[in-house]
Amino acid sequence: MRELVIVFDSVRYDQFEKADAANLKSLGPLHKAYSHGRWTRPSMASLLSGYLPYCPEVKSPWEPSWAYLNFGEEPRYFFNTSPWCHHLSPLKGEEVFYDPPGQAPRIVEDAAEILFGTAVVLLSETHVNYCFRGEENENEELAKRIWGFNHGVDDPELGDLAKLKQIEAIEYLDGLVGGLLDSFSGRVYFTSDHGELFGRGHHIGHDPSAPFNELLFEVPLIVGEV
Repeated sequence: MRELVIVFDSVRYDQFEKADAANLKSLGPLHKAYSHGRWTRPSMASLLSGYLPYCPEVKSPWEPSWAYLNFGEEPRYFFNTSPWCHHLSPLKGEEVFYDPPGQAPRIVEDAAEILFGTAVVLLSETHVNYCFRGEENENEELAKRIWGFNHGVDDPELGDLAKLKQIEAIEYLDGLVGGLLDSFSGRVYFTSDHGELFGRGHHIGHDPSAPFNELLFEVPLIVGEV
């Protein structure tokens, strides 16, 4: 069976639950799962080795990494937008790397055109500064505000603004992914690599130095077939 794994970067479970993401939510029940890391590299290393985020209601359908990497001849691809994951994938297949990030329309189009047995697609528009639809200038200002906030500047409305911007990015990506799902037949997994902070510990975003918080591990998980 063909398998498609869709990962939205930095999307916390409660953020995805609030979003109007009809295409992905139509695949099956939405579960709260727990990532294997609180930032991109460790969590994606685990996912690319064949392990979904932990979810009590969903048994991981993939084989352990030693079996997953060494058996089967189906074409395998990792469509990647993150420098943290470049050359990370142990998949027996090909990484298609996009630089700079934020090229979701091109990535979705490429994934729809390539015949694969297994593909992992990592989309980064939901990553802090939540930049999509060519809004670089607006998000440059947002990036400056977030940097200042994370370095002690008081900005009481910024956390709620960041939440809204990420939800807009989720909904934007869901619209793009709908076209990819229309072109695909097989099993689909949707998840995120980790969560996000929106003001807790006076921090917006995530990184290895961010304040530890369990919300950084809470991610959405949907498993379905199309």
